[in-house]
Amino acid sequence: MNTAPRVRKDLNADALFSLVRSEFEKIPDKRHYPATSLPDSLMSGFALFSLKDHSLLAFEARRTDETIKNIYRLERISSDWKHATAGASFISTMP
Repeated sequence: MNTAPRVRKDLNADALFSLVRSEFEKIPDKRHYPATSLPDSLMSGFALFSLKDHSLLAFEARRTDETIKNIYRLERISSDWKHATAGASFISTMP
């Protein structure tokens, strides 16, 4: 008997982005006076890699695009140097 695979209603990009964001929100932010929240910084990095821009400069040019903010649920898109500092502080706190 051949049965069709069951379609999952929560198997889509929106569900994935929500899941990623909720996991990022669980990570404690140990930075002092950050300009961008850690979840926004990490989601900006996630957006950078998932959009596959050809350079950081190309992604930087998209920072004012409201569509990206809505899709990736960002309050603020962090700049490329903020990605580096947020990533460095995040990695330095890992056991």
